[in-house]
Amino acid sequence: MTISERIKSFRKEKGLTQKELGDLINKSPQVISNWERGYTTAINHDDITNLAKVFGKTIETIVGTDFNEVSSSSNERPKELIKLIEQEEYTLNGRIATQEDKDKLSAIIEALYWDAKEKNKRNK
Repeated sequence: MTISERIKSFRKEKGLTQKELGDLINKSPQVISNWERGYTTAINHDDITNLAKVFGKTIETIVGTDFNEVSSSSNERPKELIKLIEQEEYTLNGRIATQEDKDKLSAIIEALYWDAKEKNKRNK
């Protein structure tokens, strides 16, 4: 399931229209529609955080970190990016990233990778 499909599913689960969801997170119904149709996939962190709050879900659930449903093949993962995150030391909001931070970043990158791969498959 793509992030677009998850947003639509969670919105309907809450019984919200696109306009109502937009009002709750200060976005237009057109933006919500674009997210749900997959026209806009670069959704910023604040918007994902707001969606998670409205839906009562975790950020990981919104971006989709259950990769077993997509593929169990570890050789298809974005290895180089994951490796970079694991090996390098960097700061987030002025503090050194913890292993938990690195795990979350890895999960988000992998979710975005699978989302893009699925969209590419549909566009062929």
